[in-house]
Amino acid sequence: MAIKFTVSIPFGIGKVEWTPSTKEKEAAWALYVEYSTRITRVRRHGDPKKDFGSARLAMDSLYTLLNATRQVLRDAGPAIAKTSNSLGPITIRVLNRSVRKILDEFHTSLEAHESTNKTNLERIKHERKWEHYESFWKKMIWLQNGLRSYLNVLEQIAGVKPAK
Repeated sequence: MAIKFTVSIPFGIGKVEWTPSTKEKEAAWALYVEYSTRITRVRRHGDPKKDFGSARLAMDSLYTLLNATRQVLRDAGPAIAKTSNSLGPITIRVLNRSVRKILDEFHTSLEAHESTNKTNLERIKHERKWEHYESFWKKMIWLQNGLRSYLNVLEQIAGVKPAK
């Protein structure tokens, strides 16, 4: 029996109501695996200047998530894009309003800063001198909170128990 879902999608997308197809449930599971095993799932606490780790590694994880999501959507095909409120188009909107936004805002600046490390200073120490390091991590917290909310949607669609 098909179950109708009403879910709230983050990043300004809002409430969506639909009955996921079997293909959407399968794609939701694949996306769930990708989103729940990346930096997007890790809760950050404390001071970004001391505790948060490498911005480069975080950004690389976002690129990996972006590419993995594209692959899941390609593999699932148009069956998950029957309407604008199907899993495919929703996931594309989520990516464009969240992950892509962070990458667009910070990638070039981080790359430029990395190129100034002429003394072979340890990467994380050099990154902490990046003028956008703290604002990057504040945006990452915003991103992580939103993607955890989207992860809850994927859990419901896929019919899985939440990861702890």
